[in-house]
Amino acid sequence: MAYESGKLNQRIEFVEDVSKRVNGLPSQLVPETQYACWAAVEEMRESDTLTVLNTQSKMTLAFVIRDPMGEYKISSNHYVVFRDKKYPIKYHKSDFKERGFLRVYCEVVM
Repeated sequence: MAYESGKLNQRIEFVEDVSKRVNGLPSQLVPETQYACWAAVEEMRESDTLTVLNTQSKMTLAFVIRDPMGEYKISSNHYVVFRDKKYPIKYHKSDFKERGFLRVYCEVVM
């Protein structure tokens, strides 16, 4: 699938829960946006969904973004916020078909 700028039409944020120190003591975790960008969202195919349900494994959602080229480093400590829902990052990889893009796979929490 060739990605054009029109296909990256969903706004996502990469967020990390950060604990600030107050008088030397850690405070509550506060969400802090690390990076925001446009993405193409790819849901699982129907056959993959049935396999996941039968094996009781986790469902995943793939976000395709332009490679930040060093502006942001994806970490498994971060999570993606999409449509006001949190999606923990499981792994990410370069899209070998379309250079310059990354695929970020997140767990769907129901």
